[in-house]
Amino acid sequence: SSATYLLTVRNAGRAAAGPFDVVLSAGGMPQPPVRVDGLAAGATRVVDVPGPLCDAGSTLRFVLDAGAAVAESDEADDVVDRACPV
Repeated sequence: SSATYLLTVRNAGRAAAGPFDVVLSAGGMPQPPVRVDGLAAGATRVVDVPGPLCDAGSTLRFVLDAGAAVAESDEADDVVDRACPV
């Protein structure tokens, strides 16, 4: 089974971010990247990330800018772990 997960991404910087990828790992298995067209400075967007249905109690990992396409002052916030919403 498959699902679509919603991830809110925000550009907290003072410059626009160009296109970047979001990669979901579910059950330790990376999924194909989802391309985000970029974000204006201070902008927020909800990204639809398709993937397999997760198991209750498991963790989903989202890696933003997996290809390091965007210059950032803080690269440490590029990994987001979320509990499976099931």
